[in-house]
Amino acid sequence: MTLDPKLIAASGFDNPVSEEYRKVKEKLVSLARQKGMNLFMVTSSVMGEGKTLVSANLALSLAQEYDNTVLYIDADLRAPCGHELFGVDASPGLSDCLMDGVPLHEALVPTGVGRLSFLPAGRQLANPGELFASSMMRDLLLEMKRRYTDRYIIVDTAPVLPFAETRVLSRMVDGVLLVARENLATISGLGKTQEAIEGANVLGVIYNDASHPAWPSFPGYGNRYGSNRYGYGNHRSGRNGAE
Repeated sequence: MTLDPKLIAASGFDNPVSEEYRKVKEKLVSLARQKGMNLFMVTSSVMGEGKTLVSANLALSLAQEYDNTVLYIDADLRAPCGHELFGVDASPGLSDCLMDGVPLHEALVPTGVGRLSFLPAGRQLANPGELFASSMMRDLLLEMKRRYTDRYIIVDTAPVLPFAETRVLSRMVDGVLLVARENLATISGLGKTQEAIEGANVLGVIYNDASHPAWPSFPGYGNRYGSNRYGYGNHRSGRNGAE
């Protein structure tokens, strides 16, 4: 398996971007231990905000700790690209498990990084909304969540605003992390996203592709999202290849 160089968290080198991933990881681990959570979704308002690269690097960062078992799931069945980052085939994967009864263990791919396994998306679907709303999807997530109590599960999904299935999934997981890209995310868009996933447990926002390490002065941003905010100083992801 050949990992994409953009998976900087797997490099083992100390650099500002890897450090930012470690900061997010530490926040997530702290919340997980306090609240008994282990199933997390990473998404964005619209396409192109870097959610796939952020979620994959976050999973890799979690797997760097010796006692963590991590499962990274590509649940963006409309435009899957997680398999490209890990250099594997897209199938068999999640959609094949749900639709064709492929056993989960046959679809899981060991990454060679710590105890990190990857579940590819499987074959693309033009409209996975009904599939994700099914009891099959809920049961599969519960199976993965309960099989290993010490496992962290990171689910990469399609963006919230264009697609209904992400809204359904947001209510099946323990917590949601939103990726907001500088010069693409807007306060209006983030507000609509929060409304769309009302009832989900939004843990925070990862500010991606920042031109300056300080948070931008978005009016009303802190009031809407509270203190769970994470900034990526000079982080670049997703412009070429993975979203």
